[in-house]
Amino acid sequence: MKAKIVSQLVYSSQLHQLHSMGYQIKRLVIEEENNLMITRDDGQIFVRQEFKIDNSCKILGEVEVSDELVQKALAFIKTREELNINCDVELKTLIG
Repeated sequence: MKAKIVSQLVYSSQLHQLHSMGYQIKRLVIEEENNLMITRDDGQIFVRQEFKIDNSCKILGEVEVSDELVQKALAFIKTREELNINCDVELKTLIG
């Protein structure tokens, strides 16, 4: 599957944005999977769909990504959504 390599200026917080203390981050964007975005920042993986490549993004090129990576990213999104729902219900039961 083809993925675009996208560079984007991001900020850690609003304070960093106010002081123009941003940094460039690279993302993979797979358009044929509902603009699936995969990136790594500060030791964590971030994955979501419907990522918009806008004027804050610079397309650096294209690469071929494995189907396995795409399937794992989609499974990660599904698991996170299920966990959010389950935790929300259980937390309301446990702590009100």
